[in-house]
Amino acid sequence: MAINLDTHYKLGLQPTDNRTTATDLDYQDATSAADTAVGKNTDTVQLTEYATQLKRIEKQLAQQPDVNQEKIKQIRDAIKHGTYTINLASTVDKMLVLETSVPPK
Repeated sequence: MAINLDTHYKLGLQPTDNRTTATDLDYQDATSAADTAVGKNTDTVQLTEYATQLKRIEKQLAQQPDVNQEKIKQIRDAIKHGTYTINLASTVDKMLVLETSVPPK
């Protein structure tokens, strides 16, 4: 008769013990008994409050549309009616910032 010593020791049994050995049990019973005898090893992950907030914000952002349709409608209407104005100073400033932030080739 063969004895699986790994399971035997996992159950906490010594070879001289008179308790039930792993060979007297089927594999699933041995595993279940070992988990009960030793205590299940379970890994847990605990998120920080910051990570939880980020996850919540991520879900909220995922529910938002990629494009602000109302803003687009306002700009289209302003262009259509000739009331759309361009702030040249702001546009030039943004172009200069962009141009200086891109490294030359």
